[in-house]
Amino acid sequence: MRAYDTEKSWTSVISQGGAASIAPGRWSRLVSDLCDELYPDGPPIHNEMLGRDSITRQAARARNQLMEAVLVSAALPHLGLEGYGPERALYEAILAAGEFHGLGQGGWRLRYPSDQSPFAKAFHALSDYIDRSTLGTTVAEILDYLARPPFGLPRSVTPTLLTVLL
Repeated sequence: MRAYDTEKSWTSVISQGGAASIAPGRWSRLVSDLCDELYPDGPPIHNEMLGRDSITRQAARARNQLMEAVLVSAALPHLGLEGYGPERALYEAILAAGEFHGLGQGGWRLRYPSDQSPFAKAFHALSDYIDRSTLGTTVAEILDYLARPPFGLPRSVTPTLLTVLL
């Protein structure tokens, strides 16, 4: 329940037996804190193209190019993505930030993320989910699983993680 006082420009929120007054301009902090509480294991997605479930054609094209590069160019620095186009931006936001691709002994390669990776919990949960599926699973079920708490992963990111896992 909430009440808005137009003369004082504040809002009172009453939930689960508690009450709080929210000053103007503080809603975004409140929503951010609530999302952090609801999705504690959700990795930050530092790319506007993939920070949502529904993506543009340009973002889909860049994601497809990135997934193809994962499959055919894992031994190359930055998966062979040159320049700083959208596919390279996605590489940096997911694969580099998540520690899925990097220079190791013997050269560049794909790898499971370290426990310190912001994607570690979601990626290990994905791997476990697939391993536990004795009757198989669908991509739609995987998208739904990682979109729910505690991960809240946008459906636009999961196909790239699946490509790395496979």
